[in-house]
Amino acid sequence: MVFNLFLDPKQDQSWWDNWTTKGALAILIPNQSRAAKDRVHDYIIEGNWNYGKLADILPIDIVQQIANIPIGKACQEDYAMWEPEEDGYFSTKSAARELIQHKQTDNIRSKKQRCVCKYGGQNKMWHRRMEHQIWWTVQLATSLTFPKCSLGNTWGELCDAVERLRPIPIWKIVKWMTPPNGKVKINTDGSFTREKAGIRGIVRDDQGTMIMAFSMPISCTNNNQAEALAAKFGIQWCLQNGFQECIIEIDSLVIADMLKMRSTRNMKLKTVIDDISQILSQVNCSISHCLREANYVADILAKNASSSGQRQLILEWHQLPKLAIGYYHLDRCQMPSIRIRYDKANFFVS
Repeated sequence: MVFNLFLDPKQDQSWWDNWTTKGALAILIPNQSRAAKDRVHDYIIEGNWNYGKLADILPIDIVQQIANIPIGKACQEDYAMWEPEEDGYFSTKSAARELIQHKQTDNIRSKKQRCVCKYGGQNKMWHRRMEHQIWWTVQLATSLTFPKCSLGNTWGELCDAVERLRPIPIWKIVKWMTPPNGKVKINTDGSFTREKAGIRGIVRDDQGTMIMAFSMPISCTNNNQAEALAAKFGIQWCLQNGFQECIIEIDSLVIADMLKMRSTRNMKLKTVIDDISQILSQVNCSISHCLREANYVADILAKNASSSGQRQLILEWHQLPKLAIGYYHLDRCQMPSIRIRYDKANFFVS
């Protein structure tokens, strides 16, 4: 599908513009001598093609093609004409797309075509005009979103301001909290990659002392399933070992919400969530969500489980991985971590 425009013979350049719809003459006849300033109207006499002048510089087959091109009227605006494709059928999809984009892109197409014809594969643009268009577009978008933000009045000032933009950091103090007296807290985590998956967790009393930690590889299909299986193992262990008063704390908000509702519409997780719900009905267990910075011990155990491939049930804190031991003692001492996130919607100029 192509678009033919009734050409403006006073504006189109005879050699560099694609006014024949077959490609620019500079490409069709690469070895032909030509004048760079030739215009299409130079080959028109009294509203008709000057076949003699065309035949002096062009092959006869191209002259015949040009003879079928309507010249149009100077007072008549250009408009799109829809022609069938090579198979003889009309493509409504491409026609609609081209019609929508026609007014915005036609001027750019003609300039790009001229550059490609004249300079081969080089990408030549009018840099000053492009700079102004980019500057204006960025200024407009910025003023609508951030009315008080100024990016300067020149291209150089704009580039300098953009390079100095920094997202605003958001700081938050996070720490692991001990459970109420007489209760234990279970922190679990799950990890999943295409090759390996693992679950891990730690059970601590109201003084922050470790009662049990686990780390083991599993087989699952996604990360949420690993998180749910880790929670299931931790709660089940507490039930089997007589810890009826407990808190399960996980850093997956999705799984935490499912456990609070005791149900899910996700068929891949429905079986394990139903199993956990049955276990929860036998203990006095509350569900809470925590940030990852308050779940570092379980997170390290999970990574260790998926990488080592060993099943571990740890009853002494000194048997924990070295990095997990450090975070375990920090949690027990109630040392906080600093959570830093960046507000991508707001910036300041450094």
